[in-house]
Amino acid sequence: MKTIRLSLAAALLGASLAAAAPEPAPEFTPALEAIKSPLLDEKIRDALKKKLQDGLNDPAVLNQVLDSLRSGAGGSAGNIGALAGALKNLNVRFKAFEAKDGADASLGLEYSYEKSLKHHELDARLGHPLSLSFTLRAKGNIAFDPKRNPADFLDTGASFDLFGSKGGFEPVVESRRWQTELNALTQLASEFTGTPEELDASPVWKEIESRVNAQLSTQYFWRASGNFSLESNQDFTQRQYAYGLLVSGVIRAWNPKSAWADFNLFDWPFAGLRYLTGADSSFQPSGHALPLVLVGLEQVDPQKNAGRLALDPDDSKYGRWRGELAMKTKVARIGGKDVWAFGSYRVFREISPSAAIRNAGLARSEYWAVGVEMENGLGFTYSKGRLPFDRKSEQVFDLGYKFNLK
Repeated sequence: MKTIRLSLAAALLGASLAAAAPEPAPEFTPALEAIKSPLLDEKIRDALKKKLQDGLNDPAVLNQVLDSLRSGAGGSAGNIGALAGALKNLNVRFKAFEAKDGADASLGLEYSYEKSLKHHELDARLGHPLSLSFTLRAKGNIAFDPKRNPADFLDTGASFDLFGSKGGFEPVVESRRWQTELNALTQLASEFTGTPEELDASPVWKEIESRVNAQLSTQYFWRASGNFSLESNQDFTQRQYAYGLLVSGVIRAWNPKSAWADFNLFDWPFAGLRYLTGADSSFQPSGHALPLVLVGLEQVDPQKNAGRLALDPDDSKYGRWRGELAMKTKVARIGGKDVWAFGSYRVFREISPSAAIRNAGLARSEYWAVGVEMENGLGFTYSKGRLPFDRKSEQVFDLGYKFNLK
């Protein structure tokens, strides 16, 4: 990884909006830059990993960042194109689908893939990074028996993306003095002889937290994409091309005292559960769990969509609005392991549909999913609705296990 200053912007349209369960997207963590120091040893890195993991949705990304601390491979400020390395993984989740209508369970898998092939940094200013990228991506569900796929919608494509962010870390007036004092504190923390839990409660760690949090600010991420997609069902008997503009954004309140964190109403129920299960020592909504929002306007070419043409033989291109929401947050800590809750909502709405399409109920598709996931990859999802190639709305439960292919 070329830089510690990671940006969520390059992941906005990635796996976090997968059809069933949004994947955790890499988080930007200014605190990691603040504690960058040659004085860090293995003990303090382990303690930092445990402490900062609460602020990251993907432990694999955190490991990469901590490895860069060890090697001193920090890059230029705001080089958010470096996320290409973090996004190269193919995420796979094997699972069993079970429809509410009582049909036998269907085995299959969910996948997501995103990789930036080319990127160019337009602006490297700290707090105002701006980059351009060309990205390949794919996501969908595959059932081992194609006829029993409850979410038979594969989305494969590419995009040109302009992405950036604002905020994250406030400049320090006396930066050299601040860094020297922080280095001294991290050296003291590295000599701590107790457990990670005891270090977390120690005065030296609380002082580090206080100094870092005082410089953290709310960060605003955005992404605008010229997008091209091949949308199909699993056996490609129905397929269509879609292209257009997608715009997405998300807010991350890094300072826990931020109003964005305190009044993140989406996270209030989960904050209560974290407090009751001991995951948090107080009722504290997370500023890292604000929902991601995406809106788009696309042109769709249905010439290869046999199911649609059977209802309406007009194969002319048509316009379509789409929108997506997704969030993920820690919900509990059980047996020393974190439990995460996630939710996503997707909607597709055709502009000026024909009477045949409107009467068949295909002018609008809605699909939402909620679920939980353990640190070991085991997860449960409940989904309802239909995607563009589905002819009816279904309620589906699935139980599965996720792993990443490097």
